[in-house]
Amino acid sequence: MRVTLVDDDALVMAGFQALLAPYAARVEATCSRGVPTEPTDVALFDCFAAPEPGWATLARLRDTAAVARLVVYTNDPPQAHVGALTDFGVAGVLTKHATADELVTALERVARGERVVDPAFPVELGDDWWPGRAEGLTEREAQAVTLICRGLPNGTIAHELNVSLNTLKSYIRSAYRTMGVASRSEAVLWGVARGLHVDGRP
Repeated sequence: MRVTLVDDDALVMAGFQALLAPYAARVEATCSRGVPTEPTDVALFDCFAAPEPGWATLARLRDTAAVARLVVYTNDPPQAHVGALTDFGVAGVLTKHATADELVTALERVARGERVVDPAFPVELGDDWWPGRAEGLTEREAQAVTLICRGLPNGTIAHELNVSLNTLKSYIRSAYRTMGVASRSEAVLWGVARGLHVDGRP
């Protein structure tokens, strides 16, 4: 599992790599001063470290193909902002107060496709969340895209979702418009970058 801390403080980056060094068999810890260009399984970013929340950077991290899963890694985020993260497309909200073992375990869960929020943070995921929701996909559209990302043909997807082939094609056309893609391969890249290949709740 490759994990990248996005930060511009040399001391913070060195401390992060030292913290995870004993877990080299489970995690490859890297750092980046900006949006990663090399593929990473999980990117960590503290959007609350500056006086103003770094939503723009968070959005760029969420949308880059190099980042498979995005986690907010912070100390004490403003409660008014924490709830918004669940609709922003992040895969987790983890505390810097966690031990190294707790952090690695949480990151492994995120990399497997789980959505992990530290119990210290007042965030309710609820049953109305699904990958792609923040980008505008309906739950049914997200389910269809998830199965596309898993390589299933339309006939099998229609059977899995218990809908007609024409209804499925309608879901797919609508999803493609929302995603801004024009082909199945583009849809797969878009979906995998946002975790739809793991958990679209089909």
